[in-house]
Amino acid sequence: MDSNTLSLLTNSINIKAGEYLPAYVSRLLSYGSFIKPQDFYQSFSLGVPRTSEGYLPLWALKFADSGVLGKPSLETIDEHLCGSFWRPFATKNVLDEFVSKQFERRGTGRVLFKGEKALTKYAPLKYCERCRDEEIEQFGFPILNSRNQLPTVFTCQKHGDVLHQKFSNSAAVPDGKSGAAFEQTGGEQLDISMFHRWLEFESDMIMRTECRDGNGMLGIYRSVFLESSFFQGANSEAGKRLNLQWLDALKRYLFKLFPYQRDELWHQLKSVNIGIRAMMDVSTPVHPLLLLLFKTFYMFEYKG
Repeated sequence: MDSNTLSLLTNSINIKAGEYLPAYVSRLLSYGSFIKPQDFYQSFSLGVPRTSEGYLPLWALKFADSGVLGKPSLETIDEHLCGSFWRPFATKNVLDEFVSKQFERRGTGRVLFKGEKALTKYAPLKYCERCRDEEIEQFGFPILNSRNQLPTVFTCQKHGDVLHQKFSNSAAVPDGKSGAAFEQTGGEQLDISMFHRWLEFESDMIMRTECRDGNGMLGIYRSVFLESSFFQGANSEAGKRLNLQWLDALKRYLFKLFPYQRDELWHQLKSVNIGIRAMMDVSTPVHPLLLLLFKTFYMFEYKG
């Protein structure tokens, strides 16, 4: 499929405000049934993706960079791939290097943050039932909201309702065959607590106020952690005590956030460096969820 055909398609079936990009691609391919998924991705010199590959997969980078959505690349990423939340957690240099490696097909592990593969795999797709019904009445189809797909968001920003969560052992892929994964039917409404509401408050504050030039949350949080008197290195007595308390708290937090996949998720995350050394290493980006959970632990639970 050439670029003109792609532009005609995206102009006819335009992306809605705040629509989650993978769900939009699935909708695009569903309406443009004459286009095979492999032809669509061949427009970007790619094969059909097999996994969702975290926050910023190569197909999404190329799609955003192509200009067919009529928006600058970073605006597309911020609005339709949750970039307004996660970009402050990576320095500009780290993000630029990651993007370059993606375009050059060099080894990135396809993810920007530690722990991203496991957390992406087990993240449920989430939707608001009232938004769905209103959108069907207005547009004839529902929109899957990008903000709702964050692991730290649990309620609808418009209605305040607890989101329905569709759980799966494999992340939905925008391959034209997984349209059912994006259907806003079924799922569970979790009993959310002050813990969930705290994480959502933090996330909304980041998206509203945080500078996304790569000098935001990561540097601020870690500077506070490192300058705190208790931390004298991961191998110090205080560091070992902190590490044990942190991992215990992290396991409890993740069990609350991922109640249906908690054991397998914890097993996979343990193979990634998620201990205190990773939280304190200012040179390496850590998944935003892990850093927010560490902040929660540090503020409310740590006993020196």
